[in-house]
Amino acid sequence: MQAADQRCVVVYLSAGFSLAQAARLGEAFNLANRLQPLGADYEVKYVSESGGLLQSSSGVRIAADAFDDEHGRSAYAFLHLHGERVTINWDAALQRRLGDVRRQARWIADAVDLPGLAAAPPLMHAARAQAADGTRRPAATIEPPAGAVDVFAVVLDMFRADLGDGAAQQIADNFMRPVEQRYTQSMWAYRELSASPSIRMSAQRLRTLSANRISIADVARTAAMSERNFLRRFKREIGVTPTEFVQHVRLERACHMLVHTTLPADKVARRTGFGSGERLAKLFRQRLLVSPTEFRIAERERLLIDGAQQPEARTASRPAPAAGDWAGPAARAHLR
Repeated sequence: MQAADQRCVVVYLSAGFSLAQAARLGEAFNLANRLQPLGADYEVKYVSESGGLLQSSSGVRIAADAFDDEHGRSAYAFLHLHGERVTINWDAALQRRLGDVRRQARWIADAVDLPGLAAAPPLMHAARAQAADGTRRPAATIEPPAGAVDVFAVVLDMFRADLGDGAAQQIADNFMRPVEQRYTQSMWAYRELSASPSIRMSAQRLRTLSANRISIADVARTAAMSERNFLRRFKREIGVTPTEFVQHVRLERACHMLVHTTLPADKVARRTGFGSGERLAKLFRQRLLVSPTEFRIAERERLLIDGAQQPEARTASRPAPAAGDWAGPAARAHLR
């Protein structure tokens, strides 16, 4: 998939954001990309006002890119994660970029509505005055209103519009599973989120290219690193080598296609980058101790049993916004 075909999702982080919430978003978009018939479609970019290390509510710091003009111009979705209050240093450049988001983004989930505030007349007048005298105004602190926007409800609505009800339901169901069943997946999300921006983007690139033959040297060059340095840093930050990471992504996609499509194992193998059904079967027996066909039968039976035992799950998994979530400029979450 070409970069021009990808939807840029800007996750704007403010100090005190929930690391667990950010990781869950990463899981959701990784799953959404696995549901795409032609590979990854959403490109998630974690940014902050000025970039660098940003502290979460748990005290863990993660690296974010600086919010720049390209993010404002290319944003398909703008999702703001923050703590109990948001501190922002308004200047003309930030207002311009948020104004671009307001015009460009189809989906915005932001309890404090930064794009809307950037276009408010008082701030526009202040920006013109600042440009004239070269002064910088002091930081402003904003407290989100009660009944804040449910970012995940907005994201699920976006998936429903982009991918269809079936895919959105699968993603919603994934977050209804007990935490212990999602432990491994969550650990991957935390490792990717905690990685440096260059390694994080490389992991996304490997996901995008996983169905094809991949040159690690090319990915390293894209990250502006030597191959040796890239391999060392990727293993240190993600926990596995790039080759192991790609194999993990391919296996995830193959598992999904076996359960949710009727394609024979040979075609699943070719579409997920394994090349042949024999190679896929060998990996399944090594990792899962069953053949692809046995896995398909067992997982479909499990889904049928789970569906029969928990009929209420289908209704509960689609979150509804709380009263007032969708009203007023201070609680903006909408499709443009």
